[in-house]
Amino acid sequence: MFVRGGTVLPLLQHEDCFAILACIHNAVTLEVYLDNNGNAFGSLYLDDGETFAYLDENGSSLIQFSYEYNTLSSSFVSGSKYNFPETQKVTKIVIYGLESNPAVVLGGNVEIDYLYNAEKKALYTSGYEFELGQGKMLELAWN
Repeated sequence: MFVRGGTVLPLLQHEDCFAILACIHNAVTLEVYLDNNGNAFGSLYLDDGETFAYLDENGSSLIQFSYEYNTLSSSFVSGSKYNFPETQKVTKIVIYGLESNPAVVLGGNVEIDYLYNAEKKALYTSGYEFELGQGKMLELAWN
């Protein structure tokens, strides 16, 4: 698969899942592919996947993701009152295109564990949950 630099790609986690309805409420992974300026943008549309509730303003949600100035954020474009399942959070983030290992990675105001792979120029986080549409999700800092 080829992903253009400058893209935030939300992926529904689907291990051991063979049909979309069986995993529609699973957690989300964000794969961030930085462009030459170190930025990326993307969006995620969500609804219950079964009913026509998306026709109601609270029956679906559109979330915008942005990575700028070493900060990953999410915000609601529409549907901020959509009732997210408890399990539908961002639990993994991968950022491709980082030239160096950051000194610290913050989730909110908390330092979180991460792994940096210099060969792939990639940063991996897991073990920390982010609410969809919450604002600032991840902040990277260098000395």
